[in-house]
Amino acid sequence: MEKEQQKQLSESKVQFFTDISHEIRTPLTLIIGPLEKMMGMKVNDSMRASFRIMYQNAIRILRLINQLMDLKAVDNRKLKLKVEPVDISLFISNIMDSFTDLANARQIHFRMNTEEHLPLVFIDKDCLDKIIFNLLSNAFKFTPQGGNISIDVQTERSELLVISVQDSGIGIQKEQQVHIFDRFYQVLDGNRNTKIGTGIGLHLSKMMAELHHGSLQVESEPGEGSRFFVRIPLKETAYKTDEYSDGREESPVIMFQPSISSFHDENTEEKKAKAKKKGQESVLIVEDDTDILRYMESELVANYHVYTAINGKEGLTKALQYLPDVIISDVVMPETDGLTLCKLIKTNEKTCHIPVILLTAKTSIEQRIEGLEVGADSYIPKPFNMKHIQTRIEKLIHLRETLKQKYSGELEISEDEINVVTSDEKLLHRFNEKLKQNMMNPDLNVDYFSKELGISRVHLNRRLKAIIKDSPGNYIRNYRLKHAAWLLINKNMTIAEITYAVGFSSQAHFSTIFKKHYGMTPKEYVETYKNAE
Repeated sequence: MEKEQQKQLSESKVQFFTDISHEIRTPLTLIIGPLEKMMGMKVNDSMRASFRIMYQNAIRILRLINQLMDLKAVDNRKLKLKVEPVDISLFISNIMDSFTDLANARQIHFRMNTEEHLPLVFIDKDCLDKIIFNLLSNAFKFTPQGGNISIDVQTERSELLVISVQDSGIGIQKEQQVHIFDRFYQVLDGNRNTKIGTGIGLHLSKMMAELHHGSLQVESEPGEGSRFFVRIPLKETAYKTDEYSDGREESPVIMFQPSISSFHDENTEEKKAKAKKKGQESVLIVEDDTDILRYMESELVANYHVYTAINGKEGLTKALQYLPDVIISDVVMPETDGLTLCKLIKTNEKTCHIPVILLTAKTSIEQRIEGLEVGADSYIPKPFNMKHIQTRIEKLIHLRETLKQKYSGELEISEDEINVVTSDEKLLHRFNEKLKQNMMNPDLNVDYFSKELGISRVHLNRRLKAIIKDSPGNYIRNYRLKHAAWLLINKNMTIAEITYAVGFSSQAHFSTIFKKHYGMTPKEYVETYKNAE
């Protein structure tokens, strides 16, 4: 009964999405049609670039909608094969062309290896196009900058054509591999602790491979990448008479894959040059969607020096290198996510003063609070209004300038006033001195400091909470972690040596606490900051 209920629920979801898809196709047609006409008009480069990004993302929506409708057609057995003889190497090369710009922009080594003297293969071009396009889209989604993606085309026992798509991405956990072809199943990215994708693409690809009398399988190792195998029959006899094309079907449309060159304002370099001459403030944009990145850059470059990064790791490097006036960052990104990036920026003495604006498609109040808790100065949900972002940047820079003027020493302070120290400051200074002297002692607690400072435990606890706005236990732990972070970057010590130098008795426990505080392990922290420097 439970299995039947799950089946009915899945069918009702598909029916609902199909109905919605039909509703969306009409207004989408009225968007794409006029856009195609506008793209043919004589307009300036900036307008043409805007039309291009609108058109390509409308096509992107159309492809997602078509996937939903294909899913319904396969379910109802209304999708029929129309196979015909095809030069498979040329066919795959045409699909790969849609990803070339993206591969170049992200410095991904993208290639195809084919077996010599491949025969003409009987395939349904629309069906195989969707399978390979889906596999390549996923490969680019999960492969970091500078990685590798390859397609290998071979025959197996002269009976099967084997097309494998391999990447050097994040890989898939063993327990998830059995579910990735399930309908609506979304892979959990452990690095970002978020679900990825729609849960439709791989399911549809597998169904289409099976409709093609073939199969779709995966091999993957977490951290090393994934390899998907599409196997389809080579022999004509594998297909029924009514599964052959009569030659009247149109070739499948190879949809655009938005890439870094899909949105490029040809005047951007000219605007950058003008901005530099004016000596204006600088903005760092950290965003893994290259279309959004280029769009924001083109809108801001007339008024600011604009630096860009496509992930949090690169963003941290550029933040330390350029020290921009404002940082705008997406939340969900590869390598290092936006929340971790914000925390690292706000806990580094060189960058802690820089305002951070977080952008995200997640709009719940809990997620906004999470962003503000790591030190974000503003939290803007997607889709965003560019004027809103420009106003926030302007206000944050103005606020920073106001604070700088207020505390820049406009008021004259006498030497006597400088030397005045409150009793609370004296207590905290003595507490810190004792903490520094006894850093290696793993048993440091309020009782120890109570005896050393000659103050009752309750009184010390109360006064410290009032001064530092936190519990003494948390303060001691954070003090140790801050000193450990400094040692990792500035001293040639092993992680084990640092563990005991800051008073942790277990390296595993130290690594766990460090990762919870800084968002990365001690080893990753060293690699990130050394690369940044």
